[in-house]
Amino acid sequence: MNGRWICVKECPQETTLYEFTKTFSAEKGAKLKIKLCADSRYQLLVNNNLVAEGPCQGSSYVRYYDSEDCGQYLVDGNNDITVKVLYLSKDEFISVYRGNCPAMWLEAELSNEDTVFELCSDKNWECVRDDSIKFIRDRRYQNTVPQFEHWHSCKVLTPVNVEEWYVPKLSSGGWDDWGVCEYYPLDLRPIPQMETKPKVPLTVIKSGKGYIELDAGKYVTAKVSYTMRGEIGKTVKIIYGECYHSLDPEGHVTKGLRDNSENGVLDGPYDLVDTNGSEQFFSPFWYRAFRYIRIEYSGDFDLLEAHYSEHHYPLHVTGSFISSDEQLNQIWNVSINTLQSCMQETYMDCPHYEQLQYVMDSALEALYTYRLSQDMRLPKKSLTDMAHSQRPDGMLQSSYPSQLVQVIPSFSLFWILMLKDYLLYSGNKEFARQMTGTMDKILEGFRSFLDERGLVGNTPYWHFVDWVPSWDRGVPTGGNKDALTVYSLMYAAALHAAADVCEKCGRGELAREYAARSAVINDRVKRHCYDEVAGLFRDTPSGKGYSEHTSVWAILSGAVSGQDAVQLMERTLQKNVAKCSFAMSYYLFRALEETGLYQFAYQRFDGWRKMLVDWHCTTWCENPDSPRSECHGWSSVPIYEFSAMILGVKPNADGWESVIIKPYTADLENAQGTVPTPRGPISVSWQKEKSKLILNCHVPRGISTTVVLDTGEIYHCSDSDIYIESDLKN
Repeated sequence: MNGRWICVKECPQETTLYEFTKTFSAEKGAKLKIKLCADSRYQLLVNNNLVAEGPCQGSSYVRYYDSEDCGQYLVDGNNDITVKVLYLSKDEFISVYRGNCPAMWLEAELSNEDTVFELCSDKNWECVRDDSIKFIRDRRYQNTVPQFEHWHSCKVLTPVNVEEWYVPKLSSGGWDDWGVCEYYPLDLRPIPQMETKPKVPLTVIKSGKGYIELDAGKYVTAKVSYTMRGEIGKTVKIIYGECYHSLDPEGHVTKGLRDNSENGVLDGPYDLVDTNGSEQFFSPFWYRAFRYIRIEYSGDFDLLEAHYSEHHYPLHVTGSFISSDEQLNQIWNVSINTLQSCMQETYMDCPHYEQLQYVMDSALEALYTYRLSQDMRLPKKSLTDMAHSQRPDGMLQSSYPSQLVQVIPSFSLFWILMLKDYLLYSGNKEFARQMTGTMDKILEGFRSFLDERGLVGNTPYWHFVDWVPSWDRGVPTGGNKDALTVYSLMYAAALHAAADVCEKCGRGELAREYAARSAVINDRVKRHCYDEVAGLFRDTPSGKGYSEHTSVWAILSGAVSGQDAVQLMERTLQKNVAKCSFAMSYYLFRALEETGLYQFAYQRFDGWRKMLVDWHCTTWCENPDSPRSECHGWSSVPIYEFSAMILGVKPNADGWESVIIKPYTADLENAQGTVPTPRGPISVSWQKEKSKLILNCHVPRGISTTVVLDTGEIYHCSDSDIYIESDLKN
């Protein structure tokens, strides 16, 4: 690679847009291949045609470049390559990792039948700063990427000097904590370009003096565009709202019916456009997350056109589900919309606020992805991203890439569980082996946190567990002064998962060591944290708080099993203890499955029914008690439950070498659907007819199949087409 990083000599303190340009001669029909990376974001244009956007989000460890074929945009004679580079301010807590200055790297190969010409970034490129666009900082949304725009009526392009930097290398290099290095290591983008779907018109649902309100029909992440005509010297404000809401007497946001346009108000981040009296086209540089848009103006104003184009990871959804319960069918579809809205260049917690790739969120979102598609590139990238964030004490950052270093100890354990899941669904042992070093360091880090009782003690980090209303910032009562029981149990569960990964990756001795350490931790928890009177595990050894979370992880870690686990779960459900949020419900459901009490999971679906029926949500909220995020990928739990439990399809060996089909029929009359696997789709349909359960399955050849029914009947099947007729369990 001969291209050099080029940058501008100025180092702006605020988010700023630059344009790097090169003019060259070519012939129509020639081939043009461009490799490109930029800091922080870019748009590539060839002869004013938008070719690509990026780069794929990297980290302090590696930067990703894009490779694009651009020959179709060439004309005879002079041609232009323009790279618009949006450099993001360092003063904001945002999800895009960036260096110390606006920079761009490009290599282009221009060829025809006779010649090959190399065109690379160097100091001979021209660059201008686009002073017509200023970027808005709204403290209410300070955790968002600060890329909301104020477009001025007169375009001002200020020439700036270009400075040549270094030749990038392909191998990874060493970085210090501030992202300063000798070179940027570069790797080819490991995931596809984001998908931008065709334009859809926004619907006007409300208007009055000085405002227009628009509806996308559902919550979307989308590129938006407007054509407008406004009075010269006026400013139009475009507000992006997740939903309609109201304010209580103290000014706090309250939410109920999300589409209550008659009585609700819209609020959110916004763009500004100065109007000049003539027809103007406005399209922001990056996507927006919203359901509704409110346009506020003064003076004469006409909105001529308004469109959106959905923008997200190009997930090819082949998993399906439909049942006799229409609400569950709708819940399935809303869950997919939620997940896709939170899939961009990384998994993200929410597209409207932080846009951060959190470990716990990603571990769950990856699971949901496996149930819908065989595209495992984003889960693999997520595991790799997080591994790059590992600190000297073994902990991973709770979110990465990110400019803010934040550590939640339990999230490093979720990474191990995520690695185990990836191995199970993909069968990719080579990648799992590459990740075992990160896994080992996490577990050694937790070993160093053990106190004199053998419990995970009070670590120097944020002890977040779950968003529970009675807990301070998600920390169980007393958890900032004493050991958290659930942290020890999660550590034991992660050791058990690590033992499984090691066994499959040829590390048998270490697998046995991890299993033994897990058993020791469980024993210490039973000794110090179990309340004989209450019949529950305390949230802290010395406290009197109890939660579903601690009971769930006592079961999932193996601290209790058999009838003891059943009784623990039954007592937990009967008592007034802290409840799991939507996200943590996934682990609650696994404990219910483990204890044979999954019928109680079906009752918990009422939380999603409420969002659907009572609130008219088109994506799932962060948690039931928060008035904040309306779109949180971790809440798409029904994707897994409907696919793995109601359809009953789960891998029984890595890479789906064998499968177990164990449908949970509940109160449903029928269900059918498809589950994607690397070996081909598995289709399942079952229905109740009088006193009979009729099950039809198609399993790709070569997959060993075990069918388990509610009656306890077990069938071992070798045929691809399976038909079973059984008496229903009374």
